[in-house]
Amino acid sequence: STSEETVNATYTIEQARQDPIEVVTETTELLAAAGWSSKAGGPWPGECSLGGGEDGAYYAYTVYSDDRSEDLHADVYVVAEHWESLGMDVNIVEEGVVSPRVYATGGPVRKASFNTNDPGSGRYRVGATSWCAPGNALELGLQENERRAQREVIPGDDYFLNNPESEADETD
Repeated sequence: STSEETVNATYTIEQARQDPIEVVTETTELLAAAGWSSKAGGPWPGECSLGGGEDGAYYAYTVYSDDRSEDLHADVYVVAEHWESLGMDVNIVEEGVVSPRVYATGGPVRKASFNTNDPGSGRYRVGATSWCAPGNALELGLQENERRAQREVIPGDDYFLNNPESEADETD
């Protein structure tokens, strides 16, 4: 039997890392907001259970933008429609709240959210969390740290404000 956390037996940690990046990036590209950035630099691993006592790992990825539109409700519906097109179950929260938001589950990621007013910051926030895959979150976190220490640009890093430009970029 499989756990709710898993999509299928062939889901890899590489997919678990890439899927949130793709969902978040596709979502930000639908919005007029600019200046998206990530606090962590890229997706970050966490622990989950594959069932049968086997440990696994997931990746979460979140980006923020100070550039909010004049029509928060319209942006919420743009995001909701896109996520529905990806096969996600979508829940829009807009009644009785100042800042509408969208939550989704299923499809390419376990969950995703779009908040038009990230609490305490007044920014847009788009985030997604992958399904669980075979892997060790601690080891994966150490690998992520090592990649950054070596200045390796990895998928998702283009949103990291402190990401050093490569030497090739400087000579262009």
